[in-house]
Amino acid sequence: MRCLRLSGMPRRSCIHRTTCCRFGTLGFRGEALPSIASVSRLTLETRAAEDVSGTVVEIAGGKIVRVEDAGMPAGTTIAVRDLFYNTPARRKFLKSEQTELAHIAALVTHYALAHPERHFELHSATQALLIAPSVGSTGDRLYQIFGRDTASLMLATTAEVDFARAGLPEPPPWKREVDYTRRSRVSCGSQGLSPSRSCRS
Repeated sequence: MRCLRLSGMPRRSCIHRTTCCRFGTLGFRGEALPSIASVSRLTLETRAAEDVSGTVVEIAGGKIVRVEDAGMPAGTTIAVRDLFYNTPARRKFLKSEQTELAHIAALVTHYALAHPERHFELHSATQALLIAPSVGSTGDRLYQIFGRDTASLMLATTAEVDFARAGLPEPPPWKREVDYTRRSRVSCGSQGLSPSRSCRS
């Protein structure tokens, strides 16, 4: 993620609904930050490549707790902790920690498979669930996440209609008795299909 361009306060330290955000992401909208920060403990670290130092912003329940300069690599990192800690009525609608973590793991895995050129990491409180450095192709990413056995069953395909598509479907039979992807559902290229479905574009 590129440096988060914030305006309205010195050193790009303001997070507000009117803040102008300009950073390269996978669809994340900058205006979502104040909503997330109002119901969590949020830490934002950002530094532009041309700057000597970066800026750390800590927010708890929508209130800015700390803003200071700090040394860090170029780019932007956003950490969200204790979601809904200050809104118990909303927190009670969350499922169990295991269920919510499974949803997050599936989403991050799908993004990682669709964007092999990006580096993805997912950590729980006790362990690293996914560490996927950038690779050269979707096939390399599939091997990286699910291993040789699953990757060897995929068939590389490409097709062009109004836009380019790429995928790695499994060969027939399309439905198997044993779910060999128990760790997560595999997305088929950028189409979001599991290997139990055909991806024949």
